[in-house]
Amino acid sequence: MNRASTTLFPRRLARQLPRLLPLLLVANCVWFDRVPKDPPPAFAGHAPDRLDRPTTPPRFFAFGDFGTGGRGQKRVAAGLAARAHTAAPDFLLLLGDNFYPDGVASVDDPLWQTHFEQPYADATLQVPCYVVLGNHDHDGSTQAQLDYALTDPNWLLPAPWYEFRVALQGGGTADFFALDTTQLLDDTPVAETQLQWLADALHQSSSRWQIVVGHHSVRSSKRRGVGGFRNRLEPVLLAYGVDLGIFGHDHVSEWLTPSGGLHVAVAGGGGGSDNDSELEPSVISEWSATGGGFAEVTLGDDRIVVEFCDGDGATQRRFEVTGGDR
Repeated sequence: MNRASTTLFPRRLARQLPRLLPLLLVANCVWFDRVPKDPPPAFAGHAPDRLDRPTTPPRFFAFGDFGTGGRGQKRVAAGLAARAHTAAPDFLLLLGDNFYPDGVASVDDPLWQTHFEQPYADATLQVPCYVVLGNHDHDGSTQAQLDYALTDPNWLLPAPWYEFRVALQGGGTADFFALDTTQLLDDTPVAETQLQWLADALHQSSSRWQIVVGHHSVRSSKRRGVGGFRNRLEPVLLAYGVDLGIFGHDHVSEWLTPSGGLHVAVAGGGGGSDNDSELEPSVISEWSATGGGFAEVTLGDDRIVVEFCDGDGATQRRFEVTGGDR
């Protein structure tokens, strides 16, 4: 791969432009009508990699929209623990809206106890947690969530957006790119900075798998993307051959019909049945469910396996992603 170029759209995108040009035009047509925001002090970071070669394929649980402190969250947390006692995860992926309704006020906020530490206190869940921010988290102090790693080293959120790498059993690696999607909802210099970072990071990735994670889903049957957000983000994911996107925001479990080689999973059921979204039939969804739950993802050398689990930890549906090695 040529690493010299760091432009947003590489040469190999040219043959895809006829298909992607309408999305790009919509994404840029409203730029000059927006009031720009100041960029955040920390643009990007790098969370701790997991580079020790595992003896079994690495496995993680992904779930978002969990921070209610209610019965639904506790049921899903018990389901996570039950699943973990059978097959322990190497890490957790927390997909935003970590604290309802308005984030946290500080690192000493009691919500840390009631909405995070106590629900996931089981020993099998005391593993690294790679975290992204959701829109409700932005209603509080996002800096407090960044700083919480000084209190709990398993809470990994080094910057609003960041990357990390995971070693695979057979010798390859998987690269993860964690986004702050709330700051991609509008056309601002902050959004442009984050998108440029993502394009540069994807361009430099030579791993077997490229996995993008965030709060708002680039596609879903519930919202079909969030307005211009999809038009900004999806062309970058398609241009650089991202294999899998994992998102929350919609309080459901869902597997979207693949588009342009991009597979999308929504795992926003971490708050359980008392935090459900309603579902409507959609042609862009292969499968969906409500009632709370999470996704168990296994990173193989030749495939990624995504198993959706209900709030008690029982498997609902299983999907596979093959490909990689762009």
